[in-house]
Amino acid sequence: MSKKELISEMSEITGLNKKEAEEVIVGLVQIVQAELSENGDCMIPGLGKLEVSQRTERMGINPCTFFHSKTNNLQ
Repeated sequence: MSKKELISEMSEITGLNKKEAEEVIVGLVQIVQAELSENGDCMIPGLGKLEVSQRTERMGINPCTFFHSKTNNLQ
């Protein structure tokens, strides 16, 4: 689902106009980002728990050139 589709769906469900629905979604994203930055996790009732985790490097292979390289340590 794209952001545009999410805004339209939120608008239909809540009765808000699309601008107000977008503000709600942007606000929710900002709150979740801040919570993840501070605590490393964020519990959203009825949806689930989001957590920040560290992944170790691994070997990646470019399928066109068969070049082997290590991936970055992603969060």
